Amino acid sequence: HRTETGPGYMHLPNDLNEAHVAEIVAERRRNSLWELEPGRRNETLDLLVYNYAALLRHAGTDTGIGWIEKIAPWAKVP
Repeated sequence: HRTETGPGYMHLPNDLNEAHVAEIVAERRRNSLWELEPGRRNETLDLLVYNYAALLRHAGTDTGIGWIEKIAPWAKVP
């Protein structure tokens, strides 16, 4: 749990609904994998991650992820 800003710190608006905050922190890291806690929802976290990935992809940030190489064969445009 971080209390100071810096790399990896996420700024959230003060008026963010508590239900959304609960969804953002609904997963725990165990044995190198993220697992959803039983009975919890995480749709807000999913949307946050998707949008962050889109930002990195379209802002031209070189993350070394290899976006094109990781596209599944069934998802490639012919």
